[in-house]
Amino acid sequence: MAKSGKPGVFISYSQHDEPMMRQLVAHLSMLEADLWHDRKLVGGDLWAEILDERLKTAEIILLLVSHNFFASDFCRETELPCALERGRAKEAKVIPIIISECDWENSPVSEFQIQPPNRKAIESWEKRNEAFKDVVKGIRQTIAEIQPRLESSVQPIWQPPTQDRPYLCDRSDQEEVLKDALVQHQQSKNTRPIVCFVHGEEREAHDKFLERVNGLLLPKLLGTGVKGDLHDIEVPRRDFERKYWQRIGDAIGAVAEQEIWNRIVRHEKPLLFRLSLDTDEFGDYCEELIESLMAFCGKREELPAGRTVIHCVCLKYGSKDNTGWLDFKKKKRLQVDDRLRQKLAAMESSEHAKLTSIVLPELKAIQPNWAEVWSKRHFPMLTDDVAALFEQEQLCNRDGHIPMKTFAKAVAEKLNKERGQKP
Repeated sequence: MAKSGKPGVFISYSQHDEPMMRQLVAHLSMLEADLWHDRKLVGGDLWAEILDERLKTAEIILLLVSHNFFASDFCRETELPCALERGRAKEAKVIPIIISECDWENSPVSEFQIQPPNRKAIESWEKRNEAFKDVVKGIRQTIAEIQPRLESSVQPIWQPPTQDRPYLCDRSDQEEVLKDALVQHQQSKNTRPIVCFVHGEEREAHDKFLERVNGLLLPKLLGTGVKGDLHDIEVPRRDFERKYWQRIGDAIGAVAEQEIWNRIVRHEKPLLFRLSLDTDEFGDYCEELIESLMAFCGKREELPAGRTVIHCVCLKYGSKDNTGWLDFKKKKRLQVDDRLRQKLAAMESSEHAKLTSIVLPELKAIQPNWAEVWSKRHFPMLTDDVAALFEQEQLCNRDGHIPMKTFAKAVAEKLNKERGQKP
C-alpha cells in the first residue's frame, strides 16, 4: 500500500503496447494515485524484486488487455496469475482495460469489471481520447471506493534493500555540501531549477549515491517523508535543447513542450533527471554538454515556490591505476578528466544567476576507517572480514583504498557466505 494515503496502481502490459501504456499514463496524471509501471525502473535496480513487490502491494492492478498481452509469456504466466489471485481474494481491485480486439471474453479477465464501460477496444474508437476519458472515470470511481480504507499516515522514509547497504559507507562530505546548498536554494531561489554535479572515478557508484540522496536525504530536508521521482535521461549528442525536452517528456509521459512544462509544474514530489557522462564515451564533448545543460536550465520559466526539479549530472572519470606510458587513449581520457575537474572547481553560480548549481566534493574510494564504522553499525559480525579486505592488494587502488563498487561486491560475497552458513 502507498503509505502517502494514495493507492498504489500497478500497470501490467505487453512491451509491444508501450505507446498505448504511455497514453494511458498521461490521461491518469491528474489522479491522486501512485502509478507504477516497469519503465520507472532505473539502472542498477533489482527489477524482478521491485516489480514483484509492486505487484503484490498495489491496491489497483490495471491489465492492458490485447493479443500482445496474452502472447507475452511474462504477462500471461507471471503478472496475470498474481493479479487474478489478489483480485479474487479481494486484496486488490483488478481492472482489465481492453486496448485492442482479442478473445478476452474467454479469458479469466472477464471475471472483473471491464473498461471502457461499453467493452469496446480503445484502438477501435474513432475519438480515442474519449475512450481514455471513460477509463479514467471508472478508475477514479474505484479510487473513491477504496480511499476510506487507506492509511492516512505519511509514507515512511525509504530504506535501501539489504544488498544496497554497502553504498551507505561515508559520503558525509557530499551530503553536507548538498544539504547546505539546498537550504540556501530554498531561501533564495526556490522557484528555479537545480543542476547538481556528482563526479568521481567511474567505480564510485554515482548512481547509487543519487538513489541514496533521493531516498534518505531529500525526504528529510524537504520535510515530506517521501522520495522523489528519479528518471534516467539519455544524453543528447546534438540539438541539445530540443532533444533534452523530448527525453524529459518521454520520462514523465508528455509530448508537446507546454504539456511537458505543465506536467513538471503540477508534479508535487521532487523530480530528478539523471544524466550520466562517462568521459571514455563523451571525451572532450563533456564540456560542451555541461554548458548546453546550464544554458537550457537557465532559460526555464519560474516554478511554483517549493517545487523541486534537479538535473543531476553524474560525471564519471577514468581510473589512474595502472596507467602505462604507452596507454595513449587512457592518458587522453585522464587529461579530459583533469580539465573537467578544473572546470567544476572554477564554476561560479553567479555565471548562472537563474538557477542553482551545486558541485559536490569528488566521490572517493572507501577508506578502512569508513568501512569499520559502517560494518559495526550494519553487520557487526562482518567487521573483521571487512577489515581484511584492505589487505588484498587486488581490491585496493594505489592509495590503499577500495573503490565503492569493488567494496560493495566484496561485502555482498561475504554477506552471502555468512548467510549460507546459517540454517
